[in-house]
Order: sequence, then C-alpha cells, then structure tokens
Amino acid sequence: MFKNKLIRKLNIYESIGLIIIIIIGYQCAFGNLRIVKANSHSDQDGYYLLVISKTNNLKINDYVALCIPDYYHANIARQLGLPKGECNFNTTPLIKHVAAKEGDKILITHSGVYINNVIQPYTIQLGNRLMPTNINQILLKDEFIVLGTSLYSFDSRYFGIVRRENILGKGVLLWKI
Repeated sequence: MFKNKLIRKLNIYESIGLIIIIIIGYQCAFGNLRIVKANSHSDQDGYYLLVISKTNNLKINDYVALCIPDYYHANIARQLGLPKGECNFNTTPLIKHVAAKEGDKILITHSGVYINNVIQPYTIQLGNRLMPTNINQILLKDEFIVLGTSLYSFDSRYFGIVRRENILGKGVLLWKI
C-alpha cells in the first residue's frame, strides 16, 4: 500500500519536463551545452545555459560568454574581484550582450561608447578604471563590442574590441540571482 502511494503516472507536462532535463543533462555531460554561473556583481548575474559553439550568426543583443582577451585587462578584472575560472589568465567567463558587430562604427571615449553615432546607456567612465581611448573605427569581420547593462560592468569600455576566438558561445539566462 505504501509503495503504491509513491508511484503515480506522470502527466504530459511532467513527462516533457523530465525529457528536457535528461536531454540538457546529457548535452552538458557529453555535448556542447554547459551551465555557467555569472557572478561579476552586475545585472547579468545568474545561471546561463551556454551553447558552446563558434556560431556565425551572433546578433545584436545576444548574450555571449567570453574570456577577457588579454593579460593586462584580466589582471584588472581580478583586482576588481572577478573570481578565478577556466578562461585565459585564470579568469571566469563574462556574460555580456553583443552591442556592435561587423560594419558598425565604434567610438570609445571617456564620455562613453558610441555605436553608429549613438551613445550607449551606462557607458561613461567610472573612477580610475582606464578606458581605451582613441578607438574610432568600423568593426571588421569577427570583431564585436560587448556591453553590460550596469554602470559597473567590466566590458568593452575597458578591454575594447572582442574577437570571435574569445567568445565561448551564446548564453540563455536560466535563473537570475
């Protein structure tokens, strides 16, 4: 009698949910999916389902996981409290949204980031963080500007243009923390 109370038929939604969990678990273990925790004290913090692929169809506003492209800026990120991780220079991946891509005109100054002559929100310089200056160019193939959605984000304002080889894949927010 006790055993019968524990066993019941799953309804269609529970069955579909279970199948999805099994597929995601399998892909995380053996495929190109991974769950990543973004913990950089910005608006993008949360758990992301990351599709590991060098996708050729990144669009504006896609969230991407990326590794900081150079040692100098990775060292600054660690000084700002970015946790250690699996990226180059022992940093954790950052989650940012693609703000500009091939063909977009970029101007990064101390007053902010301009994309196609439009100032981007939350991109003024903060405190003593050094922004790259004199970046005034049109992005080439496989070049991106990535931005956060917080004034405190460590993003292209500080480390400049990101090349495709530094992007791990697209991210989809699963759970905001």
